[in-house]
Amino acid sequence: MTTLTDQLPFHFIDKFNKNLKGDTWKKIKNVTFKKGEIIIQKGQNIDGVYVVKHGALRIYTLDSNGNEKPIDNLNAGEICVFSISSIMNKIIFPAWVTIDSESADVFFIPAQTFKHLYDNDPFVRKFVLEAMASRIYNMMGLVEESATYDIGTRINNFLLRSCSENQTINIGHQEIATRLGTAREVVSRHLKHLENAGFITLSRMKIYITSPQDLAKILPK
Repeated sequence: MTTLTDQLPFHFIDKFNKNLKGDTWKKIKNVTFKKGEIIIQKGQNIDGVYVVKHGALRIYTLDSNGNEKPIDNLNAGEICVFSISSIMNKIIFPAWVTIDSESADVFFIPAQTFKHLYDNDPFVRKFVLEAMASRIYNMMGLVEESATYDIGTRINNFLLRSCSENQTINIGHQEIATRLGTAREVVSRHLKHLENAGFITLSRMKIYITSPQDLAKILPK
Protein backbone atom coordinates (compact mmCIF):
# COMPACT_ATOMS: atom_id res chain seq x y z
CA MET A 1 0.00 0.00 0.00
CA THR A 2 1.12 3.57 -0.65
CA THR A 3 0.95 5.34 2.69
CA LEU A 4 2.20 8.56 4.21
CA THR A 5 2.58 7.25 7.78
CA ASP A 6 0.26 7.97 10.69
CA GLN A 7 1.41 11.60 10.68
CA LEU A 8 -0.05 11.97 7.22
CA PRO A 9 -0.71 15.72 6.85
CA PHE A 10 2.48 16.88 8.51
CA HIS A 11 4.71 14.37 6.73
CA PHE A 12 3.02 15.13 3.41
CA ILE A 13 3.20 18.89 3.79
CA ASP A 14 6.81 18.73 4.97
CA LYS A 15 7.73 17.06 1.69
CA PHE A 16 6.39 19.99 -0.33
CA ASN A 17 8.80 22.66 -1.50
CA LYS A 18 9.32 25.08 1.38
CA ASN A 19 8.00 28.02 -0.62
CA LEU A 20 4.66 26.17 -1.10
CA LYS A 21 4.26 24.82 2.41
CA GLY A 22 2.55 27.71 4.20
CA ASP A 23 0.02 28.64 1.53
CA THR A 24 -0.74 25.00 0.75
CA TRP A 25 -1.48 24.05 4.33
CA LYS A 26 -3.94 26.93 4.69
CA LYS A 27 -5.94 25.70 1.69
CA ILE A 28 -6.23 22.05 2.78
CA LYS A 29 -9.42 21.23 4.70
CA ASN A 30 -9.79 18.53 7.34
CA VAL A 31 -13.34 17.09 7.36
CA THR A 32 -14.68 14.52 9.83
CA PHE A 33 -17.36 12.02 8.79
CA LYS A 34 -19.36 9.31 10.55
CA LYS A 35 -19.86 5.67 9.53
CA GLY A 36 -22.20 5.23 6.58
CA GLU A 37 -22.02 8.81 5.34
CA ILE A 38 -21.74 9.09 1.58
CA ILE A 39 -19.12 11.72 0.87
CA ILE A 40 -19.16 11.48 -2.93
CA GLN A 41 -22.10 10.56 -5.16
CA LYS A 42 -21.69 8.78 -8.48
CA GLY A 43 -21.97 11.37 -11.27
CA GLN A 44 -20.91 14.22 -9.00
CA ASN A 45 -18.58 16.94 -10.21
CA ILE A 46 -15.85 17.25 -7.60
CA ASP A 47 -13.39 20.08 -7.23
CA GLY A 48 -10.58 18.53 -5.22
CA VAL A 49 -8.59 15.49 -4.15
CA TYR A 50 -9.32 13.35 -1.08
CA VAL A 51 -6.65 11.91 1.23
CA VAL A 52 -7.53 9.74 4.24
CA LYS A 53 -5.95 10.87 7.51
CA HIS A 54 -7.82 8.43 9.76
CA GLY A 55 -10.43 5.73 9.18
CA ALA A 56 -11.53 3.77 6.13
CA LEU A 57 -13.47 4.61 2.97
CA ARG A 58 -15.28 2.27 0.57
CA ILE A 59 -15.65 2.96 -3.16
CA TYR A 60 -18.38 1.06 -4.98
CA THR A 61 -20.98 1.09 -7.73
CA LEU A 62 -24.41 -0.60 -7.91
CA ASP A 63 -25.81 -3.25 -10.24
CA SER A 64 -29.31 -3.24 -11.72
CA ASN A 65 -30.67 -4.91 -8.56
CA GLY A 66 -29.18 -2.33 -6.23
CA ASN A 67 -26.41 -4.60 -4.98
CA GLU A 68 -23.04 -3.06 -4.28
CA LYS A 69 -20.14 -3.91 -6.57
CA PRO A 70 -16.89 -3.14 -4.75
CA ILE A 71 -14.27 -1.11 -6.57
CA ASP A 72 -11.72 -0.15 -3.95
CA ASN A 73 -11.07 0.58 -0.27
CA LEU A 74 -9.02 3.43 1.16
CA ASN A 75 -7.31 3.46 4.54
CA ALA A 76 -5.25 5.99 6.51
CA GLY A 77 -2.44 7.45 4.42
CA GLU A 78 -4.03 6.63 1.07
CA ILE A 79 -5.19 9.00 -1.65
CA CYS A 80 -8.29 8.61 -3.83
CA VAL A 81 -6.92 8.21 -7.35
CA PHE A 82 -10.41 8.55 -8.84
CA SER A 83 -10.60 12.07 -7.46
CA ILE A 84 -7.25 12.84 -9.10
CA SER A 85 -8.51 11.52 -12.44
CA SER A 86 -11.75 13.49 -12.11
CA ILE A 87 -10.07 16.86 -11.59
CA MET A 88 -7.23 16.28 -14.06
CA ASN A 89 -9.54 15.15 -16.87
CA LYS A 90 -12.54 17.27 -15.84
CA ILE A 91 -14.90 14.29 -15.67
CA ILE A 92 -17.62 13.30 -13.20
CA PHE A 93 -16.85 10.92 -10.36
CA PRO A 94 -17.54 7.31 -11.49
CA ALA A 95 -18.72 5.74 -8.20
CA TRP A 96 -20.00 6.25 -4.67
CA VAL A 97 -17.65 6.80 -1.73
CA THR A 98 -18.84 6.07 1.80
CA ILE A 99 -17.30 5.88 5.27
CA ASP A 100 -16.54 2.28 6.23
CA SER A 101 -15.18 2.87 9.75
CA GLU A 102 -16.90 4.30 12.83
CA SER A 103 -15.54 7.70 11.82
CA ALA A 104 -12.99 9.12 9.40
CA ASP A 105 -10.91 12.25 9.00
CA VAL A 106 -10.41 13.17 5.37
CA PHE A 107 -8.18 15.86 3.94
CA PHE A 108 -9.56 17.75 0.96
CA ILE A 109 -7.04 19.45 -1.35
CA PRO A 110 -8.69 21.92 -3.78
CA ALA A 111 -8.15 21.11 -7.45
CA GLN A 112 -6.01 24.12 -8.33
CA THR A 113 -3.84 23.63 -5.25
CA PHE A 114 -3.28 19.96 -6.05
CA LYS A 115 -2.49 20.64 -9.72
CA HIS A 116 0.05 23.26 -8.68
CA LEU A 117 1.70 20.81 -6.30
CA TYR A 118 1.68 18.04 -8.89
CA ASP A 119 3.31 20.30 -11.48
CA ASN A 120 5.95 21.69 -9.12
CA ASP A 121 6.86 18.98 -6.64
CA PRO A 122 8.55 15.67 -7.61
CA PHE A 123 7.44 14.05 -4.32
CA VAL A 124 3.78 14.63 -5.14
CA ARG A 125 4.16 13.19 -8.64
CA LYS A 126 5.99 10.14 -7.30
CA PHE A 127 3.37 9.58 -4.62
CA VAL A 128 0.51 9.84 -7.14
CA LEU A 129 2.13 7.37 -9.56
CA GLU A 130 2.78 4.87 -6.77
CA ALA A 131 -0.79 5.24 -5.52
CA MET A 132 -2.23 4.66 -9.00
CA ALA A 133 -0.11 1.56 -9.51
CA SER A 134 -1.25 0.19 -6.14
CA ARG A 135 -4.94 0.87 -6.84
CA ILE A 136 -4.80 -0.78 -10.28
CA TYR A 137 -3.26 -3.88 -8.69
CA ASN A 138 -5.96 -4.01 -6.00
CA MET A 139 -8.80 -3.53 -8.48
CA MET A 140 -7.46 -6.28 -10.72
CA GLY A 141 -7.60 -8.57 -7.70
CA LEU A 142 -11.24 -7.66 -7.03
CA VAL A 143 -12.18 -8.27 -10.68
CA GLU A 144 -10.42 -11.64 -10.66
CA GLU A 145 -12.07 -12.61 -7.38
CA SER A 146 -15.56 -11.72 -8.64
CA ALA A 147 -15.11 -13.58 -11.92
CA THR A 148 -13.26 -16.64 -10.63
CA TYR A 149 -14.10 -17.51 -7.03
CA ASP A 150 -17.28 -19.06 -5.65
CA ILE A 151 -19.34 -17.08 -3.16
CA GLY A 152 -17.95 -18.95 -0.16
CA THR A 153 -14.39 -18.00 -1.05
CA ARG A 154 -15.47 -14.40 -1.70
CA ILE A 155 -17.06 -14.24 1.76
CA ASN A 156 -13.85 -15.60 3.30
CA ASN A 157 -11.82 -12.99 1.40
CA PHE A 158 -14.16 -10.26 2.57
CA LEU A 159 -13.78 -11.31 6.21
CA LEU A 160 -10.00 -11.29 5.94
CA ARG A 161 -9.92 -7.89 4.22
CA SER A 162 -12.25 -6.40 6.83
CA CYS A 163 -10.63 -7.94 9.89
CA SER A 164 -9.32 -5.39 12.40
CA GLU A 165 -6.44 -5.84 14.84
CA ASN A 166 -8.83 -7.22 17.46
CA GLN A 167 -10.04 -9.77 14.88
CA THR A 168 -13.58 -8.39 15.05
CA ILE A 169 -15.82 -7.07 12.26
CA ASN A 170 -18.86 -5.01 13.22
CA ILE A 171 -21.21 -5.82 10.39
CA GLY A 172 -24.52 -7.57 9.71
CA HIS A 173 -25.19 -10.43 7.31
CA GLN A 174 -27.33 -8.25 5.04
CA GLU A 175 -24.56 -5.70 4.61
CA ILE A 176 -22.09 -8.41 3.60
CA ALA A 177 -24.64 -9.75 1.13
CA THR A 178 -25.21 -6.29 -0.34
CA ARG A 179 -21.50 -5.64 -0.78
CA LEU A 180 -20.89 -9.01 -2.44
CA GLY A 181 -24.03 -8.97 -4.58
CA THR A 182 -25.63 -12.11 -3.16
CA ALA A 183 -28.55 -13.12 -0.91
CA ARG A 184 -28.54 -12.73 2.87
CA GLU A 185 -29.45 -16.40 3.25
CA VAL A 186 -26.34 -17.41 1.32
CA VAL A 187 -24.13 -15.32 3.59
CA SER A 188 -25.80 -16.54 6.79
CA ARG A 189 -25.50 -20.18 5.73
CA HIS A 190 -21.79 -19.84 4.93
CA LEU A 191 -21.02 -17.92 8.12
CA LYS A 192 -22.78 -20.61 10.17
CA HIS A 193 -20.65 -23.21 8.42
CA LEU A 194 -17.49 -21.26 9.35
CA GLU A 195 -18.70 -20.97 12.95
CA ASN A 196 -19.39 -24.69 13.22
CA ALA A 197 -15.90 -25.35 11.85
CA GLY A 198 -14.39 -23.09 14.51
CA PHE A 199 -13.11 -20.32 12.22
CA ILE A 200 -15.41 -17.56 13.54
CA THR A 201 -17.81 -16.70 16.35
CA LEU A 202 -21.08 -14.94 15.50
CA SER A 203 -23.07 -12.47 17.57
CA ARG A 204 -25.46 -9.65 16.76
CA MET A 205 -23.86 -7.28 14.21
CA LYS A 206 -20.45 -8.73 15.04
CA ILE A 207 -18.15 -11.42 13.66
CA TYR A 208 -15.07 -12.53 15.59
CA ILE A 209 -12.44 -14.33 13.55
CA THR A 210 -10.85 -16.94 15.81
CA SER A 211 -7.69 -17.19 13.70
CA PRO A 212 -7.27 -15.16 10.51
CA GLN A 213 -4.26 -17.30 9.64
CA ASP A 214 -6.33 -20.51 9.75
CA LEU A 215 -9.13 -18.91 7.73
CA ALA A 216 -6.58 -17.80 5.10
CA LYS A 217 -5.36 -21.37 4.69
CA ILE A 218 -8.68 -22.47 3.18
CA LEU A 219 -8.49 -19.86 0.42
CA PRO A 220 -7.57 -21.01 -3.10
CA LYS A 221 -3.83 -21.05 -3.77
